Amino acid sequence: MSVTHECLTSESHNREGWIKSGWSRGVFISLNDNAHLKDIIPAEILSYVEKKESIYLVPVTYDCALVDEDFSREPWAQIILLWKADNENGNFKFGKNPRVIQIPVNIGSNIEHYEAQAIGICHVKRDTLLRSNIDKTRTLSPKFLKIVLGWCAARITRSVFPDSWNNRLSKSKKIFEKIWNDDTFNSLISGVYINAIPFNEQADDKFYDANVILCFDTE
Repeated sequence: MSVTHECLTSESHNREGWIKSGWSRGVFISLNDNAHLKDIIPAEILSYVEKKESIYLVPVTYDCALVDEDFSREPWAQIILLWKADNENGNFKFGKNPRVIQIPVNIGSNIEHYEAQAIGICHVKRDTLLRSNIDKTRTLSPKFLKIVLGWCAARITRSVFPDSWNNRLSKSKKIFEKIWNDDTFNSLISGVYINAIPFNEQADDKFYDANVILCFDTE
């Protein structure tokens, strides 16, 4: 498959030039085709992904910051690294797992599943990133870009349940694992939301109430 690259020229080192070249969050940048990016990615991440197939950087910083002309005001871009998934796993779809996500990537008329992990979320020098070539043969649909952004944001915004709540659930771990691994559950349920009441530590002789909402894709 041929790859369409749009290289930055000296004339395009400005906001309009970057936009014209296709820069926005969610674009795909091949790590192998932009070797200079390895200088700005932490060594621990490079060591982890070096044996992965088809590795891409995907910026998740919002567009106005990504193409800001002032590098002193916006020196960093947040990115995630994606690579072709070895195997599809329903537990990793729709951002259900806080550490691993699998998403469908459009490659022409075909779809391949790519994977990202928490280890591959980092900040990089934006001026170096913008000197890269964009691979326009790979795209994320708006729907799945939104899921990826929500997954990244949840690394910061996710609530932490009380230890006493988690300890009680751990006693039923095998029952929950049977549910999580069910093919029907994985194919239909895109999210599980739990409201524990009260949302604080409880003594062993006190009970929690819980509201549980299961979400599924309307499609």
